[in-house]
Amino acid sequence: MLDNAINKLASILNENPWMAEIAGILPLSALIDFVDVPLKLHVHQLVSGVPLWSWPITPLGSRLLLSKDAPRDVPCLDRFGRSTSLEALDGRYGDQYFVSSPETLRLALGAQNAGVLSNNHENMGGSDLRVQNLQVVFVSRAQPKGRDMSKARWYHQTLGHPSMHSPSFLATAAIGWIALIGCTIGTLLLSLHIAATFLLLMPVTGIFVHLIHGGRPRRLLVNSMSDYDRMVVVSEHSNSADWTVFYGESTLVNSFLNRPLEPTKRVQEASSFQLKVLMFILRLLILAQWAAAIAAAATKDWNSFFICFWVVFCNTTHGFIIPPKGRTGDWVGRCAKMQLHCYKTRVSSRRALLSTLVALNPDTFAEKVGFKGEERATMFAEGMKWVDPILKPSGSRTMWEDGMREALNEVAAGDPEDVPLGSLQKDRAFSAHWNEKYGREFWKSFVSEGIYMATQIKLADDFQTRKTAC
Repeated sequence: MLDNAINKLASILNENPWMAEIAGILPLSALIDFVDVPLKLHVHQLVSGVPLWSWPITPLGSRLLLSKDAPRDVPCLDRFGRSTSLEALDGRYGDQYFVSSPETLRLALGAQNAGVLSNNHENMGGSDLRVQNLQVVFVSRAQPKGRDMSKARWYHQTLGHPSMHSPSFLATAAIGWIALIGCTIGTLLLSLHIAATFLLLMPVTGIFVHLIHGGRPRRLLVNSMSDYDRMVVVSEHSNSADWTVFYGESTLVNSFLNRPLEPTKRVQEASSFQLKVLMFILRLLILAQWAAAIAAAATKDWNSFFICFWVVFCNTTHGFIIPPKGRTGDWVGRCAKMQLHCYKTRVSSRRALLSTLVALNPDTFAEKVGFKGEERATMFAEGMKWVDPILKPSGSRTMWEDGMREALNEVAAGDPEDVPLGSLQKDRAFSAHWNEKYGREFWKSFVSEGIYMATQIKLADDFQTRKTAC
């Protein structure tokens, strides 16, 4: 019976020469970079987010996996120089630093559904605007979804407890294993030994990639509670037009942006000799994959179709079913134990941007020591240092800060009915005294725009500031 099936399959290729020609090309798809291997490795190191059956290796991917300089202590693309770096400005102390996990941050934000806040201030109707794109991310603690990995068994610490993964990932992984076993059995029964070899190489390759590069889910280095909030401003550089602001519990924000991500459990690293042996075996496995693909192309039979099917299956699952952004989104809630609420808006200029952020920053005014409330007679010097890389201290800046302080005090002191949100959309939004004092300054309308947008953002997320004395 099997012989009849084998003969029928062979006759199909003999009767359709074009299929045989296609069979000579299809296996070479295993050597084409349809999947971004660095990104795939990054997600694997971040959240153990790549099933062992999904490791067909291309030439470009092999250069990364076999490189002696490949990062193993941090997720692949978070290593400095492997992705575009991000600069952070701390709104509490004014520190300026590079974000420790820039690619993880991008993927995490890309997985969120951001709300859009319209800027209806009259400044947006002007001409020659230097529009700035602003994304505000409110960071809070999530209800624990994943198990405490420090108490899990060793294999859960290594591959991740099932609770650390989403149902879609677990279902995809299970379907993949069923498909791999089914295809392997089918190729063996049909005497398609080249395809069977290629399929068997998949999980073995995945095991050695895991042993060399790790895949233990990462967590925040420090996760202790803090009783005050912090704002951190992030961009690619100080002259950027795209800005992201993180606002939330100080420990969470600082651990996410300023500290490296920690594996759920440290294990003894392989010695130099052990690493060389593992690298040598991985090199042989990758060469065996390529040899099987080339051999299938040469034979022009059904081996080619099985190999091509598996490569397409792996590419499809990682491109559409369990994409990197989705896996990173799962990591945010299940491993990092965070919730991110994102809002996007636009402001008309850099000064309007700075005004918005000053109005948002919980450390713009210092907390009174021993008393409730803020010291609003002056701005907190430490809380304004973050502005320095964008706008250097000068007489003009001092006057703008005074104007901001007085405008914020007017809004804070007035009854909400006296200073409605709609009034802030207009140029002359504040008192006659304020307009007489600062009415000739070029930035006067940007102050009202900034306070208007900050008010919108606070209303959008039921904003409540927590702070302690600075």
